[in-house]
Amino acid sequence: MDTIHDKKLIIYGMGKLFRKYKQHILWDNVIACTDKTISTPELYDNNIPVIPLQEISKKYFDYIVIFVDEYFENIRVNLMGYYDIPEDKMISWRVFFNKSPRVSYEMVDFLKNYIKETRVKKLLDVGMRELPNFFICRQQLEKDTFVEIDGIGECGFPLYGNLYHHIYHSFNQVRSKYDMLFLDENFEEYLSWNDILEAAPKYIIWGVPYLFQFKKSHTELIQKSEEFWINKKYRLPDKIMYVFEKKSDVRLCDCKIFVVTHKKYNVKHDLMYQPICVGNQYQNKEYLNEHLGENIAYLNDRINECTALYWMWRNGESEYIGLNHYRRYFYNNRIKHSENYLSIETVSEIFESDYDIILPEAIVLSRTLLDNIAAGVGEELRNQGLEIVQHLIKRMHPDYMDAFEYAMNGHLLYMCNMFVTHRRILNQYCEWLFSFLIDGAELLDVSSCDSQGKRTMGYFAETLWTVWLLKQKLRIFELPIVSV
Repeated sequence: MDTIHDKKLIIYGMGKLFRKYKQHILWDNVIACTDKTISTPELYDNNIPVIPLQEISKKYFDYIVIFVDEYFENIRVNLMGYYDIPEDKMISWRVFFNKSPRVSYEMVDFLKNYIKETRVKKLLDVGMRELPNFFICRQQLEKDTFVEIDGIGECGFPLYGNLYHHIYHSFNQVRSKYDMLFLDENFEEYLSWNDILEAAPKYIIWGVPYLFQFKKSHTELIQKSEEFWINKKYRLPDKIMYVFEKKSDVRLCDCKIFVVTHKKYNVKHDLMYQPICVGNQYQNKEYLNEHLGENIAYLNDRINECTALYWMWRNGESEYIGLNHYRRYFYNNRIKHSENYLSIETVSEIFESDYDIILPEAIVLSRTLLDNIAAGVGEELRNQGLEIVQHLIKRMHPDYMDAFEYAMNGHLLYMCNMFVTHRRILNQYCEWLFSFLIDGAELLDVSSCDSQGKRTMGYFAETLWTVWLLKQKLRIFELPIVSV
């Protein structure tokens, strides 16, 4: 086991938790403290620099120790995104003080959610060292997940026969097939790599403490597994959950998701995720740029990401196409973790299942869409924009007036202009949308407005997916989104 006490550390979070434990911190290795509330550099009691978050990148450090529990994932994602902090350099305060419990609420919640989202029916708990610290009876685990759980190893007390349907002492005794193997860090006492191949589960979850000293066999297992499984690492406050998902037989579709950005940010960038810079504030030579190719970039300060939507429509070539904001991504399911952003495998499976479009989970606002726009830009601009949009839709698409009035006076919204769909459907929507949106943006006089007021037509544009979809017979697959 490695130790962090001979490493260079930055402490993030100087709130209640930090104040509770600060007298136990080994300050010799701490090179700085930081918090989102710090705006100017200062010195802490023991002459440790307290720096704004943007100063982190100027420091050489081994780890950032996060003194927060409830928002650990949010903080981690923000530090990765806005400040380019490598994810393996962020650890929880629990690791710093060696206060990780044998099994934590976060780990149990992760396991239960994963079982639920993947519809696992049979699970083999290899080692039986962790779940018995949290459950006694199988009903506690089965009531939310409907999973049947068996164990292999020594459970310690006869009472835990209430948790497992069957308990095996070695893999040779196992006769069932399992959807998931749940491993702890010492699983090799009961299971070899060949045993895992023979079991051929769809999912493997392996909980490993931070700074765990990997054996050669562990590294080999991860490397060998890549032939059969997709490997992911979910970082929880006290453990890293290595998750192996069996590769799907579904043919991967040709899909590009354009990630719209107007400021520096650690944007996802790979074969499927294509960053595109919009507006005039930020450019990156490695990213696409809406000023190149057929575009309406001059309208960006008025219709927001819809200028990127226009660029995608006119310049994109992939069979399936999508739009994300720079700080918003779809998740694959309700496991809300940065390692679980929408993948090409999930996209392919959804469209293979005859769905037509992926959208964010519809939200129900407490006020109508019209009132929501007024809350953003004021009633006067809302009314001016409404008059223009109503006039244009009535002239260009009179058959959509009923859907427009229904949506605008309702509470249901597909937000953020986020989607993934077939190009044929995108073409239909964009032909409809831009037949009047460009005119509407140019007709509304926002010359004397602040930046928020200038976006009035952008507020209306965000509601128009909802309007258009009301008139379509499309099969929608909703997914949760993250807002970083």
